[in-house]
Amino acid sequence: KIKKLRKIFKKYIKFKPTILEESDNFYKKNIKNNSMSVHLRGTDKFLEHAKNVDFILNFQSQVVKKIKKFKKNKKISKIFLATDDQDMKKMMQKNFRNFLIGKNISLKKNKDALHFGSIFESEKIKIKNCKDALVDAILISRCDQSLVCQSNLSILSILMRNDEKYDFLDSDIKYS
Repeated sequence: KIKKLRKIFKKYIKFKPTILEESDNFYKKNIKNNSMSVHLRGTDKFLEHAKNVDFILNFQSQVVKKIKKFKKNKKISKIFLATDDQDMKKMMQKNFRNFLIGKNISLKKNKDALHFGSIFESEKIKIKNCKDALVDAILISRCDQSLVCQSNLSILSILMRNDEKYDFLDSDIKYS
């Protein structure tokens, strides 16, 4: 089914040249070969579990184990991180500092996802957040392997891939 969806997506969806150029420049400069992408959600995905700190810590522990195993088995030398969660970013920095590549984006200090734009934010900030998300999706799709969380951004990156080299980090979690 994914092959059929990819064909439709690639036929009808086109990105602005500036978005493609930004992602291409970042990829050539920072990622290239032997890379994996990791898309980690936190923020709004864990609102229903917010009072259960053990759940979140257990999830983070499982994620680290999966990434280490995947990295070792696939001989990965670089990890591109796409996240909207400050805690997930800190966890990845703690465990994979020497391998981590990420774009320099401003994450919100609270638990609001970047894509939940406030009506009080300027249009410039909203457009920048959308552009950053698109560039992240493109970069996720271009890495040799991907470990992603269930989200529309991850689905977008899977549709842009030319292979089946991806897996879900949170396939065992049921979100509301």
